[in-house]
Amino acid sequence: MAEDMITIALASDMHVGFGEKKTHRKFDTLNTFEEFFEIAKQYEADAVLLGGDLFHENNPSREMQLEVVRCLRKHCFSSKKCQLEFLSKACDNFDHSKFDNVNYKDQFINVGLPIFTIHGNHDDLSGTGLTALDLLHEAGFLNLFGKFKDIDHININPILLKKGETRIALYGIGSQRDDRLHRAFEIGKVVFNQPKDGHSYFNILVLHQNRPRRNFTRRTGAFIPDKLIPDFFDLIVWGHEHMSIPDLEKVTRSDEFGKETSFYILQPGSTVATSLCEDEKGQKNCFILKINGTAFEHKTIPLLTVRQMAIDELVLDVYHDRRKIAKSSVRVDNSPDEKLIIDKIDEMLYELKKVKNPRQPNLPLVRLKLIYEDMFAQIIPINPKKFGSRFKDKVANPEDMFFVKVVKPKEVAIPMSTIHGVDEQGNAYKDVSQIVEDYFATADCGDALNVITDKSIGLSLQEYATSDGTLESVNKAFSKSVEDQVNELVKNLTKYSETNSMKSWDIDLNKFEELIEREIDSAKKVRCSQIGPTQSTQIKYEEDMDM
Repeated sequence: MAEDMITIALASDMHVGFGEKKTHRKFDTLNTFEEFFEIAKQYEADAVLLGGDLFHENNPSREMQLEVVRCLRKHCFSSKKCQLEFLSKACDNFDHSKFDNVNYKDQFINVGLPIFTIHGNHDDLSGTGLTALDLLHEAGFLNLFGKFKDIDHININPILLKKGETRIALYGIGSQRDDRLHRAFEIGKVVFNQPKDGHSYFNILVLHQNRPRRNFTRRTGAFIPDKLIPDFFDLIVWGHEHMSIPDLEKVTRSDEFGKETSFYILQPGSTVATSLCEDEKGQKNCFILKINGTAFEHKTIPLLTVRQMAIDELVLDVYHDRRKIAKSSVRVDNSPDEKLIIDKIDEMLYELKKVKNPRQPNLPLVRLKLIYEDMFAQIIPINPKKFGSRFKDKVANPEDMFFVKVVKPKEVAIPMSTIHGVDEQGNAYKDVSQIVEDYFATADCGDALNVITDKSIGLSLQEYATSDGTLESVNKAFSKSVEDQVNELVKNLTKYSETNSMKSWDIDLNKFEELIEREIDSAKKVRCSQIGPTQSTQIKYEEDMDM
């Protein structure tokens, strides 16, 4: 019967005030807030039920509070009489208030559409234990329930409502620390006080907690598993989670005797995207509940004023024409990645435009994850904020529309014994170090290296081709390699002078230098005349090892 039907408009996590300091997004939350109440009036709702986080900040700006009050006064205050009977004691439901009545029973104000809400984690109670919701409650704009003075012993008295033959028991638990509430459930410190004839009521629980497990190091997991919820409930309205799930989720249990009990979970999700992630990407909704006796049905209402959002990923690895990309330590103008990124953004914007409805804001939210790997890992990636500014007239979030990740190739150590290799076609190849060694191994005696070995200089030069560092860092490493070898020579010369009982003050530097040059020249001529290139190279390797 229509006179027994209780209609409730339901939403959660409205986060009024989110983005108010951002140019294009200042009024997003207010527009959707207004739309929700228009829907409530359209479906002639008897009441509004909110799952927490009405405001985004515990201390919202005066402008946001003013706009919310204007909206509530416009849609909730009227000459219409609320058809709901209030059966419970207001002092049990609202013991935080100085007024001992529900707002629509106040003789000094006329509320045609009452609001019932719990507080969320953004309605932080720390410090004084007050939020902006307390102000709205005391002013008569809404009814704040599920607030407790002793959070270690949570004693919940339901709000009892009646229309015709339909009765509702509305239980609420405002946002608590998940682990603390989890433990409280386990040790029986959460008590639900049921009315004497509780089986005749439609029982609703409103929560604002984590649903999936968020911590894997603590036993309690920073979440509330549905197994902790008593099975006398008919419907759980689960706030805090921002993904809007349009369908009811049925939870069924069996006791030791095989008797089954079940309840439904409705996750409204948020009415605004507060982060650029997959959970926020989907359609935002509000809901209409129609309850008759202990039976109910729900209707999902898509919100039409929510700003569009697109999230995608672009892997930059190989250029489309297989063109090679020069490695660079500085970003140059018109780098090859720019056109690919711009084309991808244009494609995303085109797809959004095709499905845009007239009530949605013009500029969408866009998030593109850029992955630089393979050939593109050799160039400096874009500066996300600077490059995003190019799209300031096309998207609402140019400052954070890009996320950049660079995948560096893993370094693989190549054994000296396998310095020669074979490519995929079976052709032999040489790397830079082997080319250098081969050159000096076959060079004339006059071109042979004296102080720096061909092996060490070859390996140092190879860094220019294989290193992932900047040009400056590779130059520095090469210079240090040369310096180390010169220092090694000085060290050996010092030992030479000490072996020959030469004191530093007795040395004639010019004569000593000539002596060393003659020794090196003589040794080189002997090696060139007595051994071949291969043996010479092997001796040089052995000398390097001795050093």
